[in-house]
Amino acid sequence: MASQLLKRIFRFMAHSSLSTLRADVATGFDPVVYLRRWVLKMADATLILMAIGSATRVMNAGLACPDWPLCYGQLVPSQQMNLQVFLEWFHRLDASLIGLMAIGLVALAIRWRHALASWVPWAAGLVLFLVVFQGVLGGLTVTQMLRFDIVTAHLGTALLVFCTLLAMAMGLLPYQAKGTVGRLPWLGGLAVALVYGQSLLGGLVGSRWAAHQCFGLAELCSVVNAHLIGVVPATLAVVVLAVVAWRTPALDGMLRSQAALAFSLLILQLAPWFVSRFYLSETVPYLKRILNLRQCPKHQTLPRNLSLYRRSMERLSTLHIFSMQPSNLAPTIHHENFGQVCRSYYKLTKPRIIPLLLIETAGSMWVAAQGRPDIVLVLITMLGGALAAASAQAINCVYDRDIDYDMERTRDRPIPSGRIQVRDALIFATVLALLSFSLLTWFANLLSAGLAMAGIVVYIGVYTHWLKRSSPQNIVIGGAAGAIPPMVGWAAVTGHIGWAAWIFFAIVFVWTPPHFWALAMLIKDDYAKVDVPMLPVVVGNEETANQIWLYTLLLVPVTLLMVCPTEACGWLYGLLALILGGLFLRKAYDLKQCPCDRDLARGVFKYSIFYMMLLSAAMIVDSLPVTRHGVHALLGTVGLG
Repeated sequence: MASQLLKRIFRFMAHSSLSTLRADVATGFDPVVYLRRWVLKMADATLILMAIGSATRVMNAGLACPDWPLCYGQLVPSQQMNLQVFLEWFHRLDASLIGLMAIGLVALAIRWRHALASWVPWAAGLVLFLVVFQGVLGGLTVTQMLRFDIVTAHLGTALLVFCTLLAMAMGLLPYQAKGTVGRLPWLGGLAVALVYGQSLLGGLVGSRWAAHQCFGLAELCSVVNAHLIGVVPATLAVVVLAVVAWRTPALDGMLRSQAALAFSLLILQLAPWFVSRFYLSETVPYLKRILNLRQCPKHQTLPRNLSLYRRSMERLSTLHIFSMQPSNLAPTIHHENFGQVCRSYYKLTKPRIIPLLLIETAGSMWVAAQGRPDIVLVLITMLGGALAAASAQAINCVYDRDIDYDMERTRDRPIPSGRIQVRDALIFATVLALLSFSLLTWFANLLSAGLAMAGIVVYIGVYTHWLKRSSPQNIVIGGAAGAIPPMVGWAAVTGHIGWAAWIFFAIVFVWTPPHFWALAMLIKDDYAKVDVPMLPVVVGNEETANQIWLYTLLLVPVTLLMVCPTEACGWLYGLLALILGGLFLRKAYDLKQCPCDRDLARGVFKYSIFYMMLLSAAMIVDSLPVTRHGVHALLGTVGLG
């Protein structure tokens, strides 16, 4: 069985990268299609390279390998290997792979030059030149001890390589012109130039740590301000480009989709940007107040200065999510063996939550593939989704470590108990996110990888940071994070997000409040103790039970949208959805009648888990061809087929 699975995986990998190498007997070998896939794989590898480079920079691992091109004089520094060394070593390994692929791209473009457009060999040569130049800059970043201008040029060249590869891939697509598009090419070029310049400014801010040192230093503040001001023209250019592309009927559908994707990526980019600006705006006033203590008037008393210092530090202590300092909630506990280390990190990911997300992902993949998904793709997508969910849960544990220590239910978690420190947890979460993004990008597609990362952003930025401690509607809006896995699965199969994927998203979105509120009714005392405004704490059990009933009433018709009008699922799923929904309604109604009964609340919570598992399983069973044929035959015998 294992050997068969390995063969299947190898066959899948070969298909994803080199499957077009052999000529198809029926259609013949098309060098354009093969070269386009080669270029897209290079673009994927370049995107992964930039992501790993960013992680290397964040983890201060740029000099983890002190020499170049080897690492500690070895190809694989096994004795010196730790997380920072691994990040830098893997970054160089990926860069070497891209270099080999660039050489292969030039060779293939020259070999097939008669079947390709005249510009293709020149573009391939430009890619090779940029990759070589990028490698030289990579070596200089190490030998010149991360000099800021070289680091910024290193990033800028990587972006040029990525953009050139994307332009080549789009140029190799079959394009059917339907008319004139006016000044759209000029508008697209302007948007690219503005976004590229803004990216360089961002790299310069990061390489000089300017965002953390803009206190009276005019040069650094000018860099930060230029980056902040540059957001406006770059954003407007992308928005205008997306609108004009959508309103240009002569534009090819593929290019219209690319413009919509650019707008979606802009939204994803702005979300963490606003979060980072919030942290900066919240932190800077208090830092300035602390720095001004040195310049206080002589008549100001020392106790007043100390009081100001204390209040400022207390305010800063609330902005603690990315603090690398130990939590100081419990003494550090040293593990006795490697098994204990593994168990602690395993618990950090809250593993009991993940299986339900994976079942949702599998359900959407089976429906998207009409009952015939590629099993290897399913396994890889579920692995990537599990890694993304684990990363989000680990960051959540870092953020909530203060309230986790105060609640009896969560005090034994790895961070508040002292078994794992904050820095180690953040490094672990970052590695999980990188692995998830790399797997999904390479074996599925960029859309599914982007959605998985968007799930992390929504869960941490929207739910954990923004809403959890500020609004009783936290789980309603923040629950969107748990509804993203079905979209990841759908995108992995189809390469786009169809209406059925959005309906599955809506099902999980509407299901989340009654599921979580039932649990919150059981542990509302814990939430009240740490001032987290969950709905039962704010409005009481009676109103919470009423809200659970109303959301469950809404959930049942939403589940039937998979049958009509989308026809993504058949009548078997519809029948099972009605039965499962009826049982859910009965339990929710019983809780509405006796909102203080803990057993009823526990029953609603447990059933909600089985409900979603069985509903996803019903989608899988219903999508199977044998099921569809059997149901069709049965309906035919009774005159309904």
